[in-house]
Amino acid sequence: MIDLAKRAGQKRGWSWGCFDLYVGTAVKRYKTFLATWRPAGGVIRVVLVDEPTGWRAYFCTDPAATVADVLTTIADRFSLEKDQSNYTSRRRWRGVRASDYHRRRGAA
Repeated sequence: MIDLAKRAGQKRGWSWGCFDLYVGTAVKRYKTFLATWRPAGGVIRVVLVDEPTGWRAYFCTDPAATVADVLTTIADRFSLEKDQSNYTSRRRWRGVRASDYHRRRGAA
């Protein structure tokens, strides 16, 4: 069993890299290794990133993926979810109370 907190707490094994995230290039301190996780069907790539608020763990089911692949995919995914949440609040509800939304559409 891998304890990610112990892995992140070790001083050795950290590297620095420049990655294209969100709208620009970011310099990140990271640690990566391969691990086995049965629900994913075997070997996974684990990436620990040292952020100002603490470390974050990400994984990829493709063990051949690079750190850049993992971090850019995560950045793309979270930027999409952020955009969708803004879209829902501005466009879908249009200032209508949630209880009235379904009644106006004939669903209730």
